[in-house]
Amino acid sequence: MIVCVHGTYKRNLVSILESGLKRMKRLHVHFSSGLPTDGEVISGMRRDVNVLIYLDVRKALEEGMKLYISDNKVILT
Repeated sequence: MIVCVHGTYKRNLVSILESGLKRMKRLHVHFSSGLPTDGEVISGMRRDVNVLIYLDVRKALEEGMKLYISDNKVILT
């Protein structure tokens, strides 16, 4: 199974649930292909996040979302 997860903080959750993930000042929304508990270096996610938002990759692609993988394996929208 492909893991595509966005890490954030509880203080941001209400806003995300109301209006979705936003790229903010970045060019893309960043997702990781691993979890902080995997014990590996995880690009695309801060280690101290306390909320994980999983992307249903199959559904996202079926609905036309474009996903890109950066050189350091960060998944970008």
